Amino acid sequence: MVAGYCWPWASKKDPVAMDVEVPEHGFGIQWNLTKDGGLWIMAAGSVDQIGCTHTCQGLELDYVGVIVGPDFVGRNGEVVTDGLQRDRYDKTVRGFKGWLKKDPEGAQAAVGEIIKNT
Repeated sequence: MVAGYCWPWASKKDPVAMDVEVPEHGFGIQWNLTKDGGLWIMAAGSVDQIGCTHTCQGLELDYVGVIVGPDFVGRNGEVVTDGLQRDRYDKTVRGFKGWLKKDPEGAQAAVGEIIKNT
């Protein structure tokens, strides 16, 4: 299972904390552990973890579940992206807040494409 990087990695410091939570569905799961490195998704316990979409790129899977976060939503039949919903440690949108102040339209468009590609 994978998700966009919208949730902080709380379990890194608190091993019982859930990272990706969808409370309205009673769902909570931890981000993939670092002990398996880039091949975490092939490890025996990976079914009990969730990875950022970046951590499984280049791997072939028979099945994958994707949790879509609040950075990518549908409203009135339109796709709406929101870079402010990404976790602050997401390197793919680093500098977004500063760029947003200087060029809101350009920043939204560029980060919107990053979110859609993720």
